Amino acid sequence: MAKTIRQYTGDGVRTVYPVDFELGYISEEHIYVYTGYHTEFEQQLTYSWVDEYSIELDEPVENGTELYIRRVVPRDAAVNDYEDTAILRESELDDSFLQALMICEELSDGLLDIHGTGEIVQDPSNGNSIVVFDQTYTREVIDGKDAETLADSKQYTDDRVNNSLTYILSLLGRDGVYGSNTVMFQAFGAVIGEDASTAFERVY
Repeated sequence: MAKTIRQYTGDGVRTVYPVDFELGYISEEHIYVYTGYHTEFEQQLTYSWVDEYSIELDEPVENGTELYIRRVVPRDAAVNDYEDTAILRESELDDSFLQALMICEELSDGLLDIHGTGEIVQDPSNGNSIVVFDQTYTREVIDGKDAETLADSKQYTDDRVNNSLTYILSLLGRDGVYGSNTVMFQAFGAVIGEDASTAFERVY
């Protein structure tokens, strides 16, 4: 199951939907509600917040139409920009670490490029739903026709994941990070399939 996208099928009646991501969200601005292509997620439906855990559409989605609720956190800037001598508040530090973990979840969902030509497909190896953004890779995973093309695409994907992980960990800083945030690195390592110390040493 994708961790950063929720998928529903409209029935022409329902208008209230949950916003139930396991890690929550940092800002309402990071939540996108849309139909159609994932490349056009910023073209949102009109909705309002019922409470912090649910939204209500102004108009129900047509019967049979797929509705997506997606969390997209910034990748080009930290949510909090700390300066020397600044007072560090717990909530702001939590949000900074959450940003990194949420980007990890996007990567684990296959969202290497937030504006890619993605689609949700079923991984034939284990039956899990995954989001794949490289069209060649998607086609070869589904049809299983060209192992060489698939291998090339996998290497390309692995390289991009590693580059993205390097950036994510650079957001966390080095001094005192591992010792004072072991639990956070355990959670981060779980996302990428490594233990906490290995996740830390990936960059540091």
